Amino acid sequence: MGQVEFKDFLWEALLDTSCDIAMGGTAENVVKDYKITREDAERFAERSFALAVKAQNGCFLSGEIVPLSSEPFELKS
Repeated sequence: MGQVEFKDFLWEALLDTSCDIAMGGTAENVVKDYKITREDAERFAERSFALAVKAQNGCFLSGEIVPLSSEPFELKS
C-alpha cells in the first residue's frame, strides 16, 4: 500500500513554481516595483466594486449570477 504523503494543497495553489514565490510575495514585489500606495489600492478596489455593481444593476452579468438557496440539512438515522 505504501506510505501516504500529506500535503498542504492550499500552499501549493498559492505558490508560483516557476519562480518559487507565493502570490503574496509577488504582490509585495509589484507594490515595491511600481510604488503602489495603500491609497492607490483602495481607490482601485473602490472603482472595481462600483463597476461590478453597475454591471450587475445593468443586467450585464445576468447570465453569470444565479440565486442560491439553502435548505436546512437533516441527518437521517
